Amino acid sequence: MSKNIKILLFMLFCAHFCLFHIRPLYAYEVAPRISDREIIESLTELKQGQKALNQRLDDMNHNLNKRFEGIDKRLDAMDLNFNKRMEEMNSSFNKRMEEMNSSFNKRMEEMNSSFNKRMEEMNSSFNKRLDEMNSSLNKRIDEMNSSLNKRIDEMNSSFNERFEIMDKRFEEMHDTMLVLYTSTMAIVVSMMGYLIWDRRTSQKPLKSKVKKLAEDMSAVEEELETQLNIRNPEGPVVPRLLDALRQLARTDEKLASVLRSFSLL
Repeated sequence: MSKNIKILLFMLFCAHFCLFHIRPLYAYEVAPRISDREIIESLTELKQGQKALNQRLDDMNHNLNKRFEGIDKRLDAMDLNFNKRMEEMNSSFNKRMEEMNSSFNKRMEEMNSSFNKRMEEMNSSFNKRLDEMNSSLNKRIDEMNSSLNKRIDEMNSSFNERFEIMDKRFEEMHDTMLVLYTSTMAIVVSMMGYLIWDRRTSQKPLKSKVKKLAEDMSAVEEELETQLNIRNPEGPVVPRLLDALRQLARTDEKLASVLRSFSLL
């Protein structure tokens, strides 16, 4: 790099010398006659000028070399100083980075320790609250189970009482229906016996007796209807009651077995 700079400076010097120190030549129409002596003197002057020019160029080259050597030395010193300062800056930077890394690691450890401590406290508090909630929930579930069992027992007792009442009413109805059926059959048998007896004895009062018997049968039917349709404008009590019991027997095996035992299901 320094050699190229030297060549460039030398070329600039030559160009400056040619432009400002060499006199320009002017052309004339008639050139004066020059003698040989003048020519020799001119050549001698040119040689001396050439030597002086060469000497000056050598001196300038020598001075330039010295100056360039000084510049190289200064550049080397600057490079050395720059490298030294860069090493010092790098060392200082590495030292500061190590200090920052150490401080950062220390702070991270402190933050991690604090975070772990807080997480443990939160976990302990959360577990404690969960235990309390679990205990309260278990207590409430036990109370609900106790209350539900109590209500189920009460409902079971009430259903048993109602079924016992219904069984008694069925027995009473069965006895009433059996009495009515027996009475009806007795009346029918009596009527048929009476008809046979009346047919054998006399047919004269037959119409009146048949009419009376029909009235008696009507009275019996009215009595049966009265017995079975009391306070029920929608139909007989027994069929409706049997339908209700059959619907209830779908979910109650005990009632279903009772109805089957009486051939009602």
